[in-house]
Amino acid sequence: MECVVLKQTGPGVNLAEALEVQQHPRPELEEGTVIVEVLAASVNQSCYKNTQGAFPFTTPGVRVGRDFCGRVIEGPQELKGQIVWGTGGKDHGYTGHGVMAQYVKLSVRAVLPKPSSISVAQAGAMGVPFLTAAVAMQKIQIRAGETLVVAGANGQVGRCVLSIAKLQGARTVGIVRRKGPVQFADVVVNSSDGDLIKILHEAVGEVDAVVDCVGIGTDMYVKALGHNGRLVLMAAPAADTSFPLEIRSFYRKNLTLHSVETMQHNAEVSASFLRDLLPGFENGALTPPEIHPTIFTLKGIAEAYQLVGTGCEARVVVAPNGLDKLAAL
Repeated sequence: MECVVLKQTGPGVNLAEALEVQQHPRPELEEGTVIVEVLAASVNQSCYKNTQGAFPFTTPGVRVGRDFCGRVIEGPQELKGQIVWGTGGKDHGYTGHGVMAQYVKLSVRAVLPKPSSISVAQAGAMGVPFLTAAVAMQKIQIRAGETLVVAGANGQVGRCVLSIAKLQGARTVGIVRRKGPVQFADVVVNSSDGDLIKILHEAVGEVDAVVDCVGIGTDMYVKALGHNGRLVLMAAPAADTSFPLEIRSFYRKNLTLHSVETMQHNAEVSASFLRDLLPGFENGALTPPEIHPTIFTLKGIAEAYQLVGTGCEARVVVAPNGLDKLAAL
């Protein structure tokens, strides 16, 4: 089978040399596993950053790719022929072989049925964004009627957080740096409009929880939180990014600080988070992210990675078994 192997990493590495399409034996079925014909896989920011040497635990020669959607061709009878999707952490393309291949062996507990309202390409691109959002929401335990602020609301993860929060009955506030509508946000605030804390308090009063997808101005979000507020961090623009913390105010308001790092969640754990979202996909409350209009084959893998590395806002999808097979579903 054809697959994409990560041969080398480092800042400024030539992607055409770092990512090589190779021929490997097709994986063999074992007890408790399925063999999936991969029809769609996506390139995440973490995938691109891996080529730049951002993850020292990466095993040289590993097959890349975290998110997938495909057809079960071997495995338990009840799963054969099903279209399934999922994602993983560092077990997918960092310390273990990933899914950017024509075929992949996965635990039966790592695959989920594709929602009927979502295309194969969309399902192959929504694993990491929705996993990250689901982990964040599990940590803050938002309740119906509470106010949730999402910094970086027009990003893929921010959008997913807002959609889950709306599904759970929260009032949602999207923080953005450019004007325009924000899907799933009840209130939109432009961070460049002035005193952010004042604007938030005038618009919604005290804030119950903040999910920071940006990592800039985090101290302002701490100040905006009300009693028993929760803050989730999931981004840092630089390795030494930091923010000042008024400790007395923090503990007197009984605040809680969380972080999200989905690399620690293997494919089975990832599926357990995503499984809870399936009803929301089926009833249309949760919708897939935007897909870049160009879908690549394995031969275009370097171009796909480069597109992500230059900041493409849409999800970049690769069809490991070709565009015709993907289009047929």
